[in-house]
Amino acid sequence: MIQTSRILTREAVKAESSAGNFLRGERVTESLETSIGQDAVPGMQLLMTEIIRALVDQPTAVQIDAIADNDVTVLRLRVAPADIGKVIGKQGRTARSLRTILGAASMKYRHRFALDIVEAEGSHESSDPD
Repeated sequence: MIQTSRILTREAVKAESSAGNFLRGERVTESLETSIGQDAVPGMQLLMTEIIRALVDQPTAVQIDAIADNDVTVLRLRVAPADIGKVIGKQGRTARSLRTILGAASMKYRHRFALDIVEAEGSHESSDPD
């Protein structure tokens, strides 16, 4: 027999236990509703936007899109081509620090976030062979 754990909100746990639906010793997994992860997205986007705008020369070019993927939300960052180095930093230290801040702040919402730094389209200079 495969034992599955149920994901319940606090209200559901109270309702189930008052109705006597829990067996003694049954493991109950308390988790957040899926909507909580969605409520966290605007706050995390705002946090990352403000930090990154403080780092770059062209703050109006900062754009962060949220892409929901199962239990992780990916924040896709686009900045001006001239600012990509400032966001990544020497040996990726700034990018690593941004991801650390994102991970620490996401603990509040109990939802995982990831940061992808994407070069804007057309940022590569094309070399035409002569």
